[in-house]
Amino acid sequence: MFPDGSRAEKVLRAYAVVICNGTTFGAGMRVAPMARPDDGLLEVVTVETASKLRMLLRLSTVYRGLHLTQPGIAHFSCRQLTLTPLSEFGGPFPLDVDGDALGEIPVNVRILPAALRIGVPA
Repeated sequence: MFPDGSRAEKVLRAYAVVICNGTTFGAGMRVAPMARPDDGLLEVVTVETASKLRMLLRLSTVYRGLHLTQPGIAHFSCRQLTLTPLSEFGGPFPLDVDGDALGEIPVNVRILPAALRIGVPA
């Protein structure tokens, strides 16, 4: 579901789909420099480059947050996202959450507003 409440379906032929609520992960990679943890939106970055080698060659741009202007990299914002593998591509398609293997897709991701209370201990 997009920020305006509309819905869409898209087939992605991607090496990676990154769903972010924060700007960085993995030792400072600025995957979603536009992300804000309190805006109620997921920032989705897809890597649909022509080859894995080309994707690896562009990896350095991620640390500076400049990858979003590269060919084969796309971005959109949404409130909810469902990823479902297409049977024609086989599988499995691993699900990695902040460096931890958590199974495989399909997966449904959505924001739970104000679900975390962050404070400084007394």
